[in-house]
Amino acid sequence: MPSYIVKATPTEDWYCLWSTIGDAPCRWGSRAEMERASCDPAEVAAERFHRADKNGTSAAWENWPEEDMPFGWSDESFLLMNSCPDCLNDDGYWLLPRKNLRAFCEALDAGADTTPLCVWEQHDDLTPTPAADESGAGA
Repeated sequence: MPSYIVKATPTEDWYCLWSTIGDAPCRWGSRAEMERASCDPAEVAAERFHRADKNGTSAAWENWPEEDMPFGWSDESFLLMNSCPDCLNDDGYWLLPRKNLRAFCEALDAGADTTPLCVWEQHDDLTPTPAADESGAGA
C-alpha cells in the first residue's frame, strides 16, 4: 500500500503511516511499535524514519524541495478521505490539522468522536449565495 511515514511533532517519538490510497492514517505509534507492527521491512526502513525525523514526512518526490514536501513540516493540515466524520459528503471536505494528528489517531483507537479534531472546508462553488432565500427563489 503506498504510504508515507508522517511525524506529528519534531520532538516526539510518535509517527503515523498515512495511506495515499485512503488519504487517512492507517497505523501509528512509536518507531519501535511501527517497526513491530509492519509486515513489510521496506515500509519501516531506517531511511524513511530518517526523512520523517528531518522533514516531517518520509515522502521523497523527485525534483521537489525537501522543505515543501507533501506531509512535511510546512503542511499544517492533511486532507482526510477516510476515518473522518461524514467522509462521503459532497459539499466539502475534512482537514486534519497536524497539531491534532496524534489525538485523532488515539480517538480512532478509542472509538471516540473525531469531529472536534477536524476542520470542515465547504466547496467554494457550493456556498449559498446571498441572493437565494430559503424558498429557493433568487432575489
